[in-house]
Amino acid sequence: MAEGTPNDGGMFGASRPAPARRPARGGGFGMWAILLGGVAGTAVAVGVFLLLHSPKIGTADMGDAADCLGQGDLDCAEADYRAVLIKHPDDQSANSLMAIALSRDGKDKEAIPYFQHAIALGVSTYDFDETYAGSLRKLGDLDGAIREDYAALAIRPSLKDVRAKLADELVARGRSQEALTLLQSYDKDLTDNYRAPVFTAQIAKIQAGLGATPANAARPLGG
Repeated sequence: MAEGTPNDGGMFGASRPAPARRPARGGGFGMWAILLGGVAGTAVAVGVFLLLHSPKIGTADMGDAADCLGQGDLDCAEADYRAVLIKHPDDQSANSLMAIALSRDGKDKEAIPYFQHAIALGVSTYDFDETYAGSLRKLGDLDGAIREDYAALAIRPSLKDVRAKLADELVARGRSQEALTLLQSYDKDLTDNYRAPVFTAQIAKIQAGLGATPANAARPLGG
């Protein structure tokens, strides 16, 4: 994840000591588990997705799942979040963290329904939005990635990695001037506070693509 502290607008709190883990159980589960949830719309779709695609069901414990995620054991985290979602299909944290775990695991297409359902449930944190943008970008949805990167920056403007990726996405979509403004405004805030700019090379590259002369490239647009 890009810069940030666990409790600075993000989803992750301090990690607990890892408890003794029992292996996640293999296999699927019965349709009754979804029907008992009594949910409709997107939640049912998530339940059906779990029914058809779950290789493992773990323990329905958010703490255990968080421990697995914090330790980088993505299979374990996914199995536990699946178990939670069987019982609580509309749990905000379980949907959002399941999406993040799947994205980290390279299962971007599988993560999308969880991202979408979490958003429908009102989830919006910088690390969630940033991770969703990454999955959309890898799946070729640049417009969606741009939207989510902007959402992450709206929550935490200091995310340099997100800003750099967003600028690249904007250039790829033919929005180079918008990308320049995004980077130049950040660097101007730094220099106004007697700090070194960080996007000089990326700005110069974008300006070169626009046909800027060396003299113009050295001067921020609008300066």
